[in-house]
Amino acid sequence: MDPSVTEEEFLRQLLSSNDKQPEPHDPERKSLLPKPGHCIKTRTSTDEKVFINICTSDQIPAPRDISEDELEKIVQSEDPTKFRVPMSLGVPHAELDKGGKGCTVFDVVINKQFYDKTQRSQAFDLFFLTLVFDGLENKYDMTFSRDTIVLKNRKFFGKMAEQTIRTKSKPLIMEMETRDISSDTTNDMQGKTLVTEIEEKRGEEPSLQIIREPPEGRPDFLVAQIDLPKVVRSFIETLTFFDNVKSAKTVDLDVGGDKLILLAHPNVYFLNTNLPFKVNSAETGAQFHRKTKVLTVTMPVADD
Repeated sequence: MDPSVTEEEFLRQLLSSNDKQPEPHDPERKSLLPKPGHCIKTRTSTDEKVFINICTSDQIPAPRDISEDELEKIVQSEDPTKFRVPMSLGVPHAELDKGGKGCTVFDVVINKQFYDKTQRSQAFDLFFLTLVFDGLENKYDMTFSRDTIVLKNRKFFGKMAEQTIRTKSKPLIMEMETRDISSDTTNDMQGKTLVTEIEEKRGEEPSLQIIREPPEGRPDFLVAQIDLPKVVRSFIETLTFFDNVKSAKTVDLDVGGDKLILLAHPNVYFLNTNLPFKVNSAETGAQFHRKTKVLTVTMPVADD
């Protein structure tokens, strides 16, 4: 921190927001706005609440059209032929549940035609959910309970956001393939699904320190200091809010309730942590120090 800048001015700088600069057009990427399908609620192995939005987009290719009998032969085969289901597994975002507690939400996007098929066929629905859980677990190194609840009268949890997929080279569209899957029937699909992902897995977890200000009693602010030594030059400088998500060209920072999620592209860092207090995400600010490679996130503690 510049010694000529007072603490009050420094906090004001951290809490300020700048306009997002338009990014140059990348012909190898395209954006899509998913359409809501339905939402699944489950929990992680550490008993954290998770919501998975199953969404659709015509920009996601449809898989090969097969029958239930063909699917059953695939999952029972010792050497199954490949059956690929293209899908986009979005980055996690922090939301508030109905009790006001922070939770993690994932958006999964598939082709509308295939989505309709999963809604008509229990066999395809179970097969698809196996791919979703395996894909998320492999990508984000998490474990989910297979006990799920489909939310009634709610097709989407949280805020709808655009996803960016690559059209060439390392596409963000996931390709799942079945291999070494065995079961007695397609209605009881157990076993291991091999998930082949073109994009690399998530990044490493960065070092994090959370400071309370003031340090004694109930704090007015939480200040998170995140070490990002692999972020080079001016990857990010000041992140600004877009629908409760702070974004720069290579970093997504999501703060909601008592959750903080950071993703540094391309798969450099991933952080998903609980905060000791609920914070006011609308007034949260962040700055990246290019010399120390430390991202400082200043979060006003929310009123009870």
